[in-house]
Amino acid sequence: MSANFEINLYMNKKVKYNEIIWWLKETKISYEISEIHVVDNWTFENQRIIKDNNIDLINQLISEEKIILVYGKLKQQHSFGVTISYKETISEVNIWVSTKELLYLEDDYINEKNIEVYNAIINFITTHINKKDFLICGMGEEIIMGEDRIVDKLIADSCNVSCFILPKKYEVNNLMLYNMEKINDYFIYLKKDVFIV
Repeated sequence: MSANFEINLYMNKKVKYNEIIWWLKETKISYEISEIHVVDNWTFENQRIIKDNNIDLINQLISEEKIILVYGKLKQQHSFGVTISYKETISEVNIWVSTKELLYLEDDYINEKNIEVYNAIINFITTHINKKDFLICGMGEEIIMGEDRIVDKLIADSCNVSCFILPKKYEVNNLMLYNMEKINDYFIYLKKDVFIV
């Protein structure tokens, strides 16, 4: 059974479904969406399928703080999905892709085998995501990120995160296992197996 490589993105706004579609198109990676589900909460109450990719309905459900689960394929072969949840002015967007045929993404650290993928995602986020709405992003294999709205607490409650992206206003000092780089208006924290002292 394969694991998932995940990108968790937290935004200080309500992210609409059409924004996710725009992001997917901007990556220039071919994709197809096979199913969209909606649930009332994380116990999957009232789970149902949304027919016909109805963007207005999906955006309405996000406004009602329902959880949207999108399933599909990247490049016609890699299973991927997107989860969108919105609560109390904060959106959490989780994008995942199966590592079944992408084993180089299963490493716990950023290295020469996976750095190009991380750099591409970092470049996309720092170029395409509006920084005034951006709170934090974490990436890695099977990651866990906290539910707190305070960035330091969110980081402290995180697990398996190989990269954090933060706007410059949130520089943190408790990421000692990470190398920090500055790109434009962002701090990038990379967990590497070889550290520069």
